[in-house]
Amino acid sequence: MLAEVQINVLLKPGLAIGPDTIGLLSAIADTGSITAAARASSISYKKAWHMIDRLNTSFKKPLVSTTKGGDRRGGAILTDMGAEVMTLYRAILTAAASRPKELQKLLALTA
Repeated sequence: MLAEVQINVLLKPGLAIGPDTIGLLSAIADTGSITAAARASSISYKKAWHMIDRLNTSFKKPLVSTTKGGDRRGGAILTDMGAEVMTLYRAILTAAASRPKELQKLLALTA
């Protein structure tokens, strides 16, 4: 059995970035829609919206930019700040995953 690295980065109390957050941001980048991103992430639209709102108010600049719906349908895009957050998180994940000996040693300590 191989250990798998999943990381939640606690940036400050009440603000963590992890697989769920990055998955939602990635789905927004792919779909251009909060509704579609929520569906792809298997979470409710309301939860997705709350996550985005918390992220947008917790960083110096918003991570997601939205346009209102109506006749022309709304949308959502990842901002440059959102792309940077995703890139940095993935770099942290890659760095941790690049230590297979330590991961295997840690796994060997489990029952």
